[in-house]
Amino acid sequence: MSRPNHDNIDYYDCSGKPDGTYIHPSDCTRYIMCTNGRAADMACPDCDPGDPRCAGSKYQRFNPGGSYYDWPSNIECITDP
Repeated sequence: MSRPNHDNIDYYDCSGKPDGTYIHPSDCTRYIMCTNGRAADMACPDCDPGDPRCAGSKYQRFNPGGSYYDWPSNIECITDP
């Protein structure tokens, strides 16, 4: 079951930031997408907990090094409070 994305959020400030993806402030299975100064809260894809690459997680994690989502077994949970 996929989680929803949320457009035009007010808890992350994209003003002055280039368009792109950013670390979510509190959830490593989500990320922030900045476009024209507006922020959207985006969900990483679901993960099959039975898959060893998922390391027991229900969702993949955002990988800020490459600005994409990744298997939980490949990346630590990173947030930007």
